Amino acid sequence: MPARRTVFAVVLVVFALAVGGAAVLFWNFTQPVEESYTHEYEYRASVTPNATLTNATLYLPVPAEANGTRVGAAVVDPRSVPNASVTRDATLSYALVDTPAGPMLAVDAARIPAKTRTAPDPTPLPTSDGPASDGPTTTADPAPAPGNHSVTDPYTVTVTLRTNHPIDTRSPVGDEPVLVPRRNAVEVSCDDPGAGDATCRRVESAVYADYDAPANASVEVFVSLTGSNWWFAGGWTGNEYHQYGSVDLTGSQDGWTSMNVTERVGFGTYR
Repeated sequence: MPARRTVFAVVLVVFALAVGGAAVLFWNFTQPVEESYTHEYEYRASVTPNATLTNATLYLPVPAEANGTRVGAAVVDPRSVPNASVTRDATLSYALVDTPAGPMLAVDAARIPAKTRTAPDPTPLPTSDGPASDGPTTTADPAPAPGNHSVTDPYTVTVTLRTNHPIDTRSPVGDEPVLVPRRNAVEVSCDDPGAGDATCRRVESAVYADYDAPANASVEVFVSLTGSNWWFAGGWTGNEYHQYGSVDLTGSQDGWTSMNVTERVGFGTYR
């Protein structure tokens, strides 16, 4: 009996050590890796016409903060802003303009033709008719021959700006860049079922457009901004604030058009 008790005690000790060791390893694995922290802003803007625009000038919302707009400055001169990565369409001209609502990104060109290309249709899967059978299928409708369809690509601007400090993704307004013009922010329910404790708002913004175009021409203008913090802690995780909006313009333009912007703040994981 004493021998059995000794063996049992040894087994319990080994088991406790194994469980404790596994717990320590798991705890260490799930701790944030300091070197993995990444803080960045990403701005995207696009203009997608389906016909040629002439003598075109557009003012687009741009992220602005108390001391100006680093993102807008990076679009105009990518070398002027450290840690900025910029992609822009070389056929357009860019500038920053001051408006009563704040700085905006001006896009100019004598002509902005539609970027239309032909793409193949996806091949549909064959379908079978008739009742289900336990035996082998002997008849099936052949898939129709693939065709082509027209695709219109956007003129795009993308800026990724990294910073060495955490971004306030819970309350960015006043502390972080936000899209301007900005007015009449109203809190709304978040459409994303996984939004958790995030707060969502509808914000009024605007674009200015001045160009000649066919009466049936349409132009989609889209802008978005994301500020995010990411790190590795047993897997990649993080948090962000996100703003995006779009508007469709028809025919020639000469003035301002309202744009609704959706804003989501405080989304993700917080330490």
